[in-house]
Amino acid sequence: MILQEDIASVGKFAKTHGVKGEINIDFHTDFDIDNCQCLIAEMDGIFVPFFIEAYRFRNDTTALVMLDNITSENKARELSGKTVYVKKEFLDNDNSGYSTGFFTGYRLIDKDGNNLGEIADIDDSTENVLFILKNGNLIPVAAMEIIDHDEKKRVLTVELPVGLLNIEKAEEV
Repeated sequence: MILQEDIASVGKFAKTHGVKGEINIDFHTDFDIDNCQCLIAEMDGIFVPFFIEAYRFRNDTTALVMLDNITSENKARELSGKTVYVKKEFLDNDNSGYSTGFFTGYRLIDKDGNNLGEIADIDDSTENVLFILKNGNLIPVAAMEIIDHDEKKRVLTVELPVGLLNIEKAEEV
């Protein structure tokens, strides 16, 4: 039996591809797919393994996957929208479980429930990764403490250093 504490979310099953059961998966974290025998999804309240027959990456975060016994578009469609899990042993050791890009579109709220804004983009061009909010605020990821993460509601509850949002933007010279 597969237990919740033994697995970690790595993405979501997306739309089907073709009529032979191939399905897109949008990954939000890196893991060792080459040595991973199966992907796991929750079906009717239990975690079910789906053995990988073949896969090919479309880009850095999306792959097309063929799974054992998923041989039609209708069978693949049953997986669409479901969270993809793998056993934790296949996660990269230096990975916290989510890439920062995963949080684009999340609403950021503080520990008191105040809305800080929606994450519009992420600047990871330097060591100081920044969440860029739609309202123009820049939030250094390293400066925040994540208190809660609600994947269904797409809400990230954080604690920020006092006064961080009160810093005036520098005027261009």
